[in-house]
Amino acid sequence: MLKEYEEINTRISDAWGVAMLNYLRGKFLFYKGDYQTATAHLQSAHEAMQKVSPNSLESKSIAYFLGRAEFSTGQYEQAIRHLSVALTINKQVKFGENILD
Repeated sequence: MLKEYEEINTRISDAWGVAMLNYLRGKFLFYKGDYQTATAHLQSAHEAMQKVSPNSLESKSIAYFLGRAEFSTGQYEQAIRHLSVALTINKQVKFGENILD
């Protein structure tokens, strides 16, 4: 599925798609237990999404998983910062579910 998404995104070439591709890769790697590589993909997704849609549900999910991955690698200060960002966005978003993933 990720390869298909990447092929489509390569044709479209938009920033949101790049951010979401990195998010999906990071989340996949997170659940596989590869927290270090997941952190790199999620950080790329977070940086890209901050330029595209910083207060969206997608941005919240990226920040949440980035914080979890950072926590799992012992990067506690960064984890607290990103989990706080996710919580702040969660409180601001007025649509969708008001919960963290």
